[in-house]
Amino acid sequence: MDDSVLDAAFSALGDKTRRAILLQLMQGSSTVTALAEPFEMSLNAVSKHIKMLEKGGLVERVIKGRVHTISIASDQLHQLRIWLEPLSGGHTSVTSHTTRPLSSKPVNKTATAATAPHEPESHTGGGLLDKLTSRLSKLGR
Repeated sequence: MDDSVLDAAFSALGDKTRRAILLQLMQGSSTVTALAEPFEMSLNAVSKHIKMLEKGGLVERVIKGRVHTISIASDQLHQLRIWLEPLSGGHTSVTSHTTRPLSSKPVNKTATAATAPHEPESHTGGGLLDKLTSRLSKLGR
């Protein structure tokens, strides 16, 4: 996967509203108006979030007249899952995925769960990628 594609996908996943939109889309395709309903923000603001998800290749838009229908871009999510798979298998290096090292700083292997920085589950969508790929599996992808 190209670095610019990964950057766009991870940037799109970096916001809890966009992750919530993806979770909604797990139930199936939806109009922009329906996706905006649960959020206390303007339709224009939700539309900007959807555009970021499109830029990240995570959703697709079909336009029929004035109706914009959004759905999950399953192929891109599958590619993202393939890229992430080695990270979940206990590998300590991802240099096979990138053309440059991720960091020149040594990793502190003595950090415990209590001291290691982490994002609360509510912020991460509770394993969003796992949920999405599980949904894709059920859809036959």
